[in-house]
Formats: sequence, structure tokens, C-alpha cells
Amino acid sequence: MNEAQENPHAELMAVAAEIAKTNLFWWEEFEYFDPSYCRSGWQKIALTSQMKFSPKFKYRLKPKKLKIYNKEIAIPIRSHRLRFENITKYYVPNFASETFISVFHMNEDRVVDDYYCSLGLMYANEKDAADCARAMLGLLNEALSEFEKPPEIEEKDFTTKRVYFPYP
Repeated sequence: MNEAQENPHAELMAVAAEIAKTNLFWWEEFEYFDPSYCRSGWQKIALTSQMKFSPKFKYRLKPKKLKIYNKEIAIPIRSHRLRFENITKYYVPNFASETFISVFHMNEDRVVDDYYCSLGLMYANEKDAADCARAMLGLLNEALSEFEKPPEIEEKDFTTKRVYFPYP
């Protein structure tokens, strides 16, 4: 007799069922990845026929976007998403770096990982982390500009007469 095997996407199926209670087009909230054709990256799911939860593919919730300083950036990784993705390294916004990012690898104890995750600074790719850093810098610059307005200079006629001082 064959033993029943659990579908590797069982937890994600439960999330899909919850979304389907309030969203008729629930599959639009997900993306899939075909490991046999890695160049394609994560793909949006256009039809329910693509949402089979096949063990051959990887699935994830579509990353959400938020708006900071008139820029749409990805929402950072939160703890619950780590269960659905095999993440070995992640990216953190870094204002002191020319690339605006720092790269970290998942630790065994996960203390550092949990810290960056709790701060909302953990991203799965370089672009999202750099976009977050740039957006936060733009927001900071805008906020500071209101406090540090340059002093207004009175317009004066700066043409001067030459004055000669005799040497003693």
C-alpha cells in the first residue's frame, strides 16, 4: 500500500483557500517559478489552470508594493513568507554603500535575520533593497528641506567703489 505524501505546497494551498473566500480571482495573488527553465524568473499566474500546485513548480504570494516618496517599492520579507521560500541570502538597505545594499546569508541561530526582518529591512533581491534605500533617503531629504531652508538673502547692489588705503 502506498503511503500518502503531503503536497509540498500544502501551507500555501491553505492561504489560497483563505484568499478565495474574499477574492473571486484568488490566483492573481500568486506567482510561480519553473526550476527547469530558470531564466524566466517568477511569473504571474494569469489563469486558474496555471495554479495546479504542482510539485514540479515553486509558488509564492505575489510581493506587495507600498509607496514611499512617490516610488513603489516591494514590501520587505516578513517571517511568515520565509516558510514559503527557500531563502539562503537576503539584502538590507544600506545608506553608506555605493550600491545602497548589504548582503547577508541566513544564519543558523537567525538572531540577525530575525532582527532585520522585524525592522522590515529584509529583501529577497538587490533591486528591492536599493529601491527602499533610495526612497527612504528621498523621504528624509524632503523632510529635512522643510527644517533647513537656506536663509533668504536680501538683494543688494554689490557694486563697490575702490577704496585705497595709504600704507604708513
